[in-house]
Amino acid sequence: MAVYIAAVGNGSVSPTRSYEIDNACYVMRFNYPKHDPHHAGSKTSALCALNSAHHMGIWLKDKEYVKSYYFMNTPHVILPYHPNAMKKVLRPIGIGRWLKGRRLHWTFDAIEEFLRQGKSIEVLPEHTVLECYSVLGLPIEPQVQAPSTGFIGVYHLLKVFPETEIRLYGFSWEGWAGHLWERERRWMASHPRLYPVQD
Repeated sequence: MAVYIAAVGNGSVSPTRSYEIDNACYVMRFNYPKHDPHHAGSKTSALCALNSAHHMGIWLKDKEYVKSYYFMNTPHVILPYHPNAMKKVLRPIGIGRWLKGRRLHWTFDAIEEFLRQGKSIEVLPEHTVLECYSVLGLPIEPQVQAPSTGFIGVYHLLKVFPETEIRLYGFSWEGWAGHLWERERRWMASHPRLYPVQD
């Protein structure tokens, strides 16, 4: 039997892939998955959830987030941005935006809430996200552009599971304009252990 990891993005996933995803040895999902478990499988080994900028702040205020299917069914939450890394690559929050509730990151708030929900928490090392910037050709300096949560999560999987095949489901390489989608797609397509699953 083949041994593989499933990284499940938030794009379209064919219902025919549900069994395949659930039979992976490890399944990582991202941010706020809203798939039907009958379409994209139910297994979730880890949820990689963006802790920078405003996204996490919105999710923490949205009580439905911690009640969502995949959050409730994961034992482990990964926060991809180490606070030290964010100081190096994210633009500071101006006083006006800060007064409106914006923060550079929500790491400690997320840890507090997710521990309350019974999850184990992992904050990725500072070097992980900085390496992601480098492989995509982004300078290590404050800027708007950034690797996607999916890219950082998959990069982390490659390091943690150095010999295992990783299948990518629901990766559409489109969304927020600050991500370098075409660079991410090309990098993943060229890696010998990454297999984008197209339906």
